[in-house]
Amino acid sequence: SVVSENSGRRNPVRTYSVFLGVVCLLFLAGILALICLGAQLKKDNDDWRKERNQLLAETANLRKTSDQLTANYTKLSKEINQLWRDLCG
Repeated sequence: SVVSENSGRRNPVRTYSVFLGVVCLLFLAGILALICLGAQLKKDNDDWRKERNQLLAETANLRKTSDQLTANYTKLSKEINQLWRDLCG
């Protein structure tokens, strides 16, 4: 009979349908993973950009402070030299 002949074999259409369903699920999972990864990368990039800008601002402040200290050192050195000249005369 037909039923006994097909009972040992799998239906190829059903097998391919299951296979395509699994492939679609994996594809969908991959897309969702990429979306999540992209969102995390954007957040990380924004955080790094914010930190970079803070570091640049701190560097500018340190340069300004360094320039002021250098100017003060130069001024004090001149005053000390002038005092030595006046003292030793």
